[in-house]
Amino acid sequence: MGKKSIIITEQQMGGLLKKIISLITGDSNSNFDLKSMMSSLFGKDKTSYAKSSDIDTNFNSIVNKIIDNFEGGYYDPVTMKASAMGESGETMYGMDAKASDMLKTSAGKQFWDLIHADKSKNPRCWTLEYDPAKSSKCPNPTLANQLKGLIAQIMKPEYDNLSKRYLSPEALTIVNNDPGLLFHFTYATWNGSGFFQKFAKIINNQVSSGVKDPKELLKIAIDSRKNFTAYNSFANNLTQRGGRQMEKVLGVA
Repeated sequence: MGKKSIIITEQQMGGLLKKIISLITGDSNSNFDLKSMMSSLFGKDKTSYAKSSDIDTNFNSIVNKIIDNFEGGYYDPVTMKASAMGESGETMYGMDAKASDMLKTSAGKQFWDLIHADKSKNPRCWTLEYDPAKSSKCPNPTLANQLKGLIAQIMKPEYDNLSKRYLSPEALTIVNNDPGLLFHFTYATWNGSGFFQKFAKIINNQVSSGVKDPKELLKIAIDSRKNFTAYNSFANNLTQRGGRQMEKVLGVA
């Protein structure tokens, strides 16, 4: 006889687990939180994402969320070959040593010094896509936090420069006061000045035409990513995929 599957609802599961716990503890009135129990048993649901209302305008916090949701780990074009990386140079958390002048700053030099020092000390750890924050083989949350903090130091002046140059004063005020829009344009700083300018033009035009609601502007901003076609197919596809991911991360319907 074949195995049969039995489907029960979350409420039924909660009742069943509560009865089991009461039998074990002898306390029929014990409080029971199904969500906490399921979380402790199976871990965080990887398909759940933050909503834009759950993200604040703290720049460091936004940088951390961008790295965690959009940027990969380590890549060295000399020892690793990945077609998806194109012509990228040595890269970590989306910071390309070859393409970015930002990494010539004091914080940028410190960023790579930390990486190279740890790579020299622990060479077996630094394989393709190594992330010290997520690696089970070589966890190093201290290094990950140091690198993320330095990226925030590198990115903030660049964001300030690009946003003041390309966003209208009215649009800039709206963006800086809305977590979702600030997230979008902070990530545009990663994308590069050309992307930032194109995204800024779209928002400027909307604001000047009377669209001032940040929620509406955020949907327009994400749509501009999802439908991006300004560059070559590689860049376009990457940007479109990022737009779909951003829509999930920010919980934009």
